[in-house]
Amino acid sequence: MRVSVSFDPGLKAHVFDLAGEPDVPRFLDALGVVYRGHDPSKPLNLIFRDDGLTQFLSTGDAMTLMEFARKHRPPCPGKTALVGRSDLSFGTFRMAEGLGGNFSAHIQVFRSPEEAECWITTKESSSDVA
Repeated sequence: MRVSVSFDPGLKAHVFDLAGEPDVPRFLDALGVVYRGHDPSKPLNLIFRDDGLTQFLSTGDAMTLMEFARKHRPPCPGKTALVGRSDLSFGTFRMAEGLGGNFSAHIQVFRSPEEAECWITTKESSSDVA
């Protein structure tokens, strides 16, 4: 799996481009670096984009990712956008959204990067985002 991570100052979001066969440990390493380096006094916005994923995540892998986020995400406001350009990744991301539990109000799945970027940059009241 190729995981490219960048920070987009215009979106005020970390952008993850994902390609190839899912590799959960590699993905968690990249996400952990972002979590550990984040200033918890600022919102943490994340965008995950399908850049050529080749297979579904298993339900177990999706649950592992959500548990990691629950355990390690800094306690600050923010949103997570999942961009599934193909039916394969859209379905995978919808599964992760459904497993979000108390995160699900702050996770949205989109078909296009433009929709995700619009949602990420839309201001919400601080009580609406956790």
